[in-house]
This record gives sequence, structure tokens and C-alpha cells, in this order.
Amino acid sequence: MILVTFALPAEGQPFERRLRRRVGRGPCLRGELHGTPVGVVYVGIGFKQQDALKRCLDQCKPRLVICSGFAGSLRSLVRPGDFLIARNFSTVGSIQPYLDRAEAAGEFLNVTTVTSAAAKAGLSVSGSFLAIDMESAEVSRTCAAHGVPVLVARMISDAVDEEIPGLFLGRPLRHPRELVEAVRFAARMLSLRARLAGRLSELIRPSAFTFASGDGPVQPEGRL
Repeated sequence: MILVTFALPAEGQPFERRLRRRVGRGPCLRGELHGTPVGVVYVGIGFKQQDALKRCLDQCKPRLVICSGFAGSLRSLVRPGDFLIARNFSTVGSIQPYLDRAEAAGEFLNVTTVTSAAAKAGLSVSGSFLAIDMESAEVSRTCAAHGVPVLVARMISDAVDEEIPGLFLGRPLRHPRELVEAVRFAARMLSLRARLAGRLSELIRPSAFTFASGDGPVQPEGRL
């Protein structure tokens, strides 16, 4: 089985709908994609539902975990809709087939809060990171503790000079233009969710997963 993690159902439901023979009401929904058993588990924003992943690892015994969802860009050339692999959080030994299915591979930075555009601008000049997210580091650490290889493959939702509209973070509306920005962002995310489901589906095709269970870090490749 291949187990795919997302922070929230809002990210993963389009992918879920691609699974055939879906079963399960517990921590792990199971189905089939391209003839391959696939599970889906939601770990919460910031990995707050870590027990759900641990139960799935114990129950499903996956041969690979794909940690997916969305990430924020830290590079001007990394744009919304780009599909990236995090080399520092991935433990897959043979990754060339996966790299062929991503725009770029490089290092991700773990953050603990939703990051503003100003903060991302500061982070972008402090290192060579491609993107930020709040779950990949802990998902990778948990999988390593269970002896399961992990591939971090995420789609960019917001550019380095953008931030998530306050309405999505529970902040009150302060200006009419914020409503316009929120509507535009929501429309973008509806499109990106479907695109992410498609990219993950291609990743799971039998021709894609020639991998080993080694611990070696992913080497950087891609357009950057």
C-alpha cells in the first residue's frame, strides 16, 4: 500500500474521489488507484493529528508514504501550481522517476505558523529553501521512526510575495478589497486541488514507483 497524507480534507478530497473501492471510517481511508492499494490520512494543520498517522502506519503497513498538500513559495521562480519534491524531508532511495514528475526538487523549511508575505521575503534571503510548510518535517520523522520511506511532494499555493487572505485564517474583514482577494484565492485553490490530485495520481502510476527503502537524501534536481 501507498499511504498519502494531507493536512485537511479540503486538500485531499479531490484525490480521494479518484480512488476506487473506497472503504474505511477510521483514521485511514483506503481504496485503489491504477491497481495499487492506496490509503489517505489527514494529519491536521501543523501535524496536530499525529496519532492518526501513527495508527495508519501500524494498521496499513504501507511500503511508501507520500506527504502531500500545499506549500508556500520562497523563490520568485516557484509559482502557484508548481509541484515540488522536498529533498531534505524525503527518504526515498531511488527518486529519478519521481523527479521527472515534478517541476523541481530542493529543500523545504518547516514553519509553525502561517507565514506572511513579509516574513517569507525575509526567509527567502536567509537560505536556499524552495518552500515552506507545517507538516512535512514531522511526518517524515514519524515515518522514519516506523521504518517507512517517505516522499514529500507538494504543490505551491501562494507565491513568495503573496499571503493567504485573512478570511481563510479567521480574521475579520477590514476592507472590501480583502473580500475580492479571498474570492480570487478560493477560486485558485479549487483549481489547484484538482491539479494536485492529478499530479499525485500520475506519481502513483505503476511506472512511477521504482523506489528503495534507503535513507539517502534526495539529490537536488529540477529547473532551479
